[in-house]
Order: sequence, then structure tokens, then C-alpha cells
Amino acid sequence: MNDETKQAVSETIEETVKAAEETVRHPYTKTLARFGFYTKGFLFIIIGILTLLVALGKKNVELADTTGALETISQVLTEKRF
Repeated sequence: MNDETKQAVSETIEETVKAAEETVRHPYTKTLARFGFYTKGFLFIIIGILTLLVALGKKNVELADTTGALETISQVLTEKRF
């Protein structure tokens, strides 16, 4: 690599680092990250409930349907029979 290329790469890296630092310091970044963690936790809870339903032998409910996971959980919880 020649000196001009090295200088251009070095400047690009510095600009990228500055942009990343500004993004991390932005107040909405923490909020967005927290929202992502809460969403991930919610999905783990849904998957856990569906797993329990399968393990407990809930056969009269269509558990394989990806569009109705929350509806399935709601129906089972309103029946109050696990």
C-alpha cells in the first residue's frame, strides 16, 4: 500500500470510530437497546409457555401454527386447565 492509501484508510477509520462513539452516546440508543432486551425476554417467555404446553400434552390446540402462538396461550390460560 502506498502512503496515500494508508492515510485514506486511517482517516476513514477515525471517522468511523467518531461516528460510533456519537451513536453510543445518543440518549435513544440505550432506550432502543432496552426495548430489544425486553422483546427478547418476552419471546423467551412465549417459547417457554408453548414448550410447557407441548410437554404437558396439550393436544387439542394447534401449537405448530406460528401465527397463533399468542392466541393459543390466551385460550389455554382462559381455560384455566393446564
